[in-house]
Amino acid sequence: MTLRRALWNLALAAAAFVLAWVPATFSIPSGALTDVIWPFAGFVLGSVLLWGPRAIPPLMAGEFLVSLAVGAPWWQSLWVATWEVALWGGASAWLMRRVGGYRAGLDSLGAVLGFFLIPVGLCMFLRIALGTYFRVAFGWTTWDRFGSDLLSIWLSVAAGILIVAPAMLAGVEHRCALRSVRPARYGEAALLWAGLLATAYVLVPAVRQAASLSVLPFLVFPFFIWAALRFGIFGVGMSSLVFGVASFERFFFSGSFPEAPVLREAMLFYQTLLIVASATGLLVAGALADRRRAVEGLEETVAGRTAELRIANDGKDRLLSIIGHDLRAPLYGLVRLSEYLMESAARITPDRLADYAGEMHQSAKGQIEALENLLSWARLRTGQVTYRPETLPIGALLGPVVNLFRLRAHLRGITLDLALPEEGARVSADPEMTRTIVRNLLSNALPACPEQGCVTVEARADGDDLVVAVNNDGPGLTEEEIRHHFDGEADSPRGLGLVLVREFCAVQGARLRVESAPGRGTRVSFRLPVAQ
Repeated sequence: MTLRRALWNLALAAAAFVLAWVPATFSIPSGALTDVIWPFAGFVLGSVLLWGPRAIPPLMAGEFLVSLAVGAPWWQSLWVATWEVALWGGASAWLMRRVGGYRAGLDSLGAVLGFFLIPVGLCMFLRIALGTYFRVAFGWTTWDRFGSDLLSIWLSVAAGILIVAPAMLAGVEHRCALRSVRPARYGEAALLWAGLLATAYVLVPAVRQAASLSVLPFLVFPFFIWAALRFGIFGVGMSSLVFGVASFERFFFSGSFPEAPVLREAMLFYQTLLIVASATGLLVAGALADRRRAVEGLEETVAGRTAELRIANDGKDRLLSIIGHDLRAPLYGLVRLSEYLMESAARITPDRLADYAGEMHQSAKGQIEALENLLSWARLRTGQVTYRPETLPIGALLGPVVNLFRLRAHLRGITLDLALPEEGARVSADPEMTRTIVRNLLSNALPACPEQGCVTVEARADGDDLVVAVNNDGPGLTEEEIRHHFDGEADSPRGLGLVLVREFCAVQGARLRVESAPGRGTRVSFRLPVAQ
């Protein structure tokens, strides 16, 4: 055992000794048929809930020494310590964790209800009923006092639990409970507890003399509700401790006791007042804690939805930027050529006019491609495009798309080749999606390729798949440029086409791969399953 652990055990045993010693040595008139408040029970419950079974031995040691000190034989002292600490405290804490909703303090209405029903209610009743039965069996009391003893002991122990345990659980469980109280509200907390002290000072002596068992003692309830509303479980726990200690001092140390019947009535009323006031505050605080968590959960949900909407809105803005670029570029080409033709029609030779007509044709085709991409993306987003695979030769799939770009490649002085496997493989793919992928890859490969360069569309077998690749010997891309272009950023000159490439590859399960480096060209490939 480490020194720190030994000191911890010693401190726990000393605290248990003090809390058990005070009520055990406190005497009241025997005819009162009642008991003083028993805070030791609350300390046992709080300690076992906080620190588990390791707290039981020092607690038992403290109770054992108290019983010996008041003259009980060792075997009776051992039985009392085992009964009150190991059996009741251990069973109550175990049931609280298993079925009472206790996780990290009395931080919910369910945990508060479990606290009342299990340790304060069921376990305490069984403990006191059996204990009272054994007291009668051992001849320490008589059967005619069984009911009154049962009630008085339960009230005294329940009041002790509610004075000590909530303050321990709210304070120690959260390491530094004052963190739940903002510095700006320290003054309010001081005012609250000063009000409780004043209430105890004024009202408890009147209750003690049974002179005012009226509505006046119930003035304590607004303070507990105030604590619950403003400071939560911690505020109620500390308020129970403050009022319990102050009222205990005023009740038992403010002069001689009244006659036994009056004292019994006053004691029962005082203990009931403590129990009901503390229970009211804890129930209100638990309900408010549940409400606060529900509100926080709703706020998190709203924040998540807001973030999703912001992302969607950013995506919309990015899409509009891409669309604007893709539609504007071909139109600019048409406008420039048409202006030149209007101004220079008389000086243009037939051959040159044919070249201009070809360029205008390509610009118009580029605009059509941009519109087709836009429509395809819109259909995909609205669920109007579904994956419909067909089995067809790879040449029939790629050939028509490549032929669409031969004139454009010729006008730019670029060689466009199509390399297919000799055996004429057949693949399972969605024809429209696959052609859209290849068309957009070619639309981006040709502008990136220099004059006299080469763009190749190839298909080769690789296991059970056919790898379709578009290669160009352009300047190549860096890793950052690859991520930028194929992520569909708003300022990407590759436009909406690359967004569709990524989306349609994902729909078909065709893994997209980009290989490029500055000065080494670019290769973009995807896989299609070979038809069986």
